[in-house]
Amino acid sequence: MTEKVGDFILQRLSDWGIRRVFGYPKFPSAQDVEAFPYAVYAEMLGFKGIRVDSQEGIGAAWEEALRANRPVLIEFITDPDVPPLPPHITWSQAKAYMTALAKADPDRLGVIKQSTRQALAGLFSSGKDGESD
Repeated sequence: MTEKVGDFILQRLSDWGIRRVFGYPKFPSAQDVEAFPYAVYAEMLGFKGIRVDSQEGIGAAWEEALRANRPVLIEFITDPDVPPLPPHITWSQAKAYMTALAKADPDRLGVIKQSTRQALAGLFSSGKDGESD
Protein backbone atom coordinates (compact mmCIF):
# COMPACT_ATOMS: atom_id res chain seq x y z
CA MET A 1 0.00 0.00 0.00
CA THR A 2 1.31 3.47 -0.87
CA GLU A 3 0.28 6.63 0.93
CA LYS A 4 0.33 9.95 -0.93
CA VAL A 5 -0.07 12.84 1.49
CA GLY A 6 -1.35 15.94 -0.24
CA ASP A 7 -1.12 17.09 -3.82
CA PHE A 8 2.39 18.41 -3.57
CA ILE A 9 4.10 16.59 -0.70
CA LEU A 10 7.64 16.98 -2.00
CA GLN A 11 7.05 20.60 -2.94
CA ARG A 12 5.49 21.36 0.43
CA LEU A 13 8.19 19.66 2.44
CA SER A 14 10.96 21.45 0.57
CA ASP A 15 8.99 24.69 0.73
CA TRP A 16 8.53 24.42 4.50
CA GLY A 17 12.03 23.07 5.03
CA ILE A 18 13.50 26.12 3.34
CA ARG A 19 11.36 28.39 5.52
CA ARG A 20 12.11 26.52 8.76
CA VAL A 21 15.82 25.83 8.30
CA PHE A 22 17.05 28.85 6.32
CA GLY A 23 14.43 31.50 7.07
CA TYR A 24 13.71 32.25 3.41
CA PRO A 25 10.16 33.24 2.42
CA LYS A 26 8.20 31.25 -0.13
CA PHE A 27 9.27 31.80 -3.74
CA PRO A 28 6.03 30.97 -5.66
CA SER A 29 7.45 30.83 -9.18
CA ALA A 30 9.88 28.10 -8.13
CA GLN A 31 7.81 26.32 -5.47
CA ASP A 32 4.22 26.22 -6.69
CA VAL A 33 3.36 23.06 -8.61
CA GLU A 34 0.26 22.29 -10.68
CA ALA A 35 -2.36 20.03 -9.10
CA PHE A 36 -2.44 16.41 -10.29
CA PRO A 37 -5.28 13.88 -9.73
CA TYR A 38 -3.20 11.10 -8.15
CA ALA A 39 -6.18 8.91 -7.14
CA VAL A 40 -7.66 9.09 -10.65
CA TYR A 41 -4.29 8.24 -12.17
CA ALA A 42 -3.89 5.29 -9.79
CA GLU A 43 -7.25 3.92 -11.01
CA MET A 44 -6.08 4.25 -14.62
CA LEU A 45 -3.07 2.09 -13.73
CA GLY A 46 -5.22 -0.60 -12.10
CA PHE A 47 -4.65 0.48 -8.51
CA LYS A 48 -7.37 1.43 -6.06
CA GLY A 49 -7.34 5.22 -5.87
CA ILE A 50 -8.87 6.95 -2.87
CA ARG A 51 -9.10 10.74 -2.54
CA VAL A 52 -9.61 12.26 0.92
CA ASP A 53 -10.39 15.96 1.17
CA SER A 54 -11.69 16.22 4.74
CA GLN A 55 -10.66 14.98 8.18
CA GLU A 56 -13.91 13.07 8.46
CA GLY A 57 -12.94 10.85 5.52
CA ILE A 58 -9.58 9.68 6.85
CA GLY A 59 -10.81 6.68 8.86
CA ALA A 60 -13.05 5.38 6.09
CA ALA A 61 -10.26 5.78 3.54
CA TRP A 62 -7.85 3.69 5.62
CA GLU A 63 -10.52 1.04 6.20
CA GLU A 64 -11.24 0.86 2.47
CA ALA A 65 -7.54 0.69 1.67
CA LEU A 66 -6.89 -2.10 4.16
CA ARG A 67 -9.82 -4.14 2.74
CA ALA A 68 -8.66 -3.72 -0.86
CA ASN A 69 -7.51 -6.69 -2.90
CA ARG A 70 -5.04 -4.67 -4.97
CA PRO A 71 -2.43 -1.94 -4.43
CA VAL A 72 -3.87 1.29 -3.07
CA LEU A 73 -2.90 4.93 -3.35
CA ILE A 74 -4.51 7.34 -0.87
CA GLU A 75 -4.43 10.97 -1.97
CA PHE A 76 -4.88 13.33 0.98
CA ILE A 77 -5.78 16.91 0.08
CA THR A 78 -4.20 19.11 2.71
CA ASP A 79 -4.20 22.80 3.57
CA PRO A 80 -1.01 24.35 2.18
CA ASP A 81 -1.08 26.94 4.99
CA VAL A 82 -0.59 24.27 7.66
CA PRO A 83 3.15 23.82 8.11
CA PRO A 84 4.42 20.23 8.49
CA LEU A 85 6.49 21.14 11.52
CA PRO A 86 7.84 18.43 13.79
CA PRO A 87 6.37 18.44 17.32
CA HIS A 88 9.62 19.68 18.86
CA ILE A 89 11.53 22.16 16.74
CA THR A 90 14.73 23.82 17.84
CA TRP A 91 14.90 27.47 18.78
CA SER A 92 16.97 28.23 15.65
CA GLN A 93 14.36 26.52 13.45
CA ALA A 94 11.51 28.45 15.09
CA LYS A 95 13.44 31.69 14.65
CA ALA A 96 14.16 30.93 10.97
CA TYR A 97 10.50 30.03 10.41
CA MET A 98 9.30 33.34 11.87
CA THR A 99 11.97 35.21 9.89
CA ALA A 100 10.68 33.61 6.67
CA LEU A 101 7.13 34.71 7.44
CA ALA A 102 8.30 38.24 8.24
CA LYS A 103 10.10 38.52 4.85
CA ALA A 104 6.95 39.21 2.83
CA ASP A 105 6.03 35.52 2.51
CA PRO A 106 2.94 35.52 0.25
CA ASP A 107 1.17 32.92 2.42
CA ARG A 108 1.99 34.44 5.82
CA LEU A 109 -1.54 35.40 6.86
CA GLY A 110 -2.96 31.94 6.22
CA VAL A 111 0.06 30.29 7.83
CA ILE A 112 -0.17 32.44 10.95
CA LYS A 113 -3.92 31.76 11.19
CA GLN A 114 -3.50 27.99 10.88
CA SER A 115 -0.46 27.87 13.19
CA THR A 116 -2.37 29.82 15.85
CA ARG A 117 -5.37 27.53 15.46
CA GLN A 118 -3.16 24.45 15.93
CA ALA A 119 -1.37 25.94 18.94
CA LEU A 120 -4.66 26.84 20.64
CA ALA A 121 -6.15 23.42 19.89
CA GLY A 122 -3.09 21.83 21.48
CA LEU A 123 -3.43 23.99 24.59
CA PHE A 124 -7.11 23.29 25.04
CA SER A 125 -6.95 19.58 24.20
CA SER A 126 -4.24 18.65 26.73
CA GLY A 127 -5.69 17.00 29.79
CA LYS A 128 -8.81 16.02 27.87
CA ASP A 129 -10.54 12.84 29.08
CA GLY A 130 -8.58 12.91 32.30
CA GLU A 131 -5.22 12.59 30.57
CA SER A 132 -2.33 14.96 30.97
CA ASP A 133 0.92 15.49 29.09
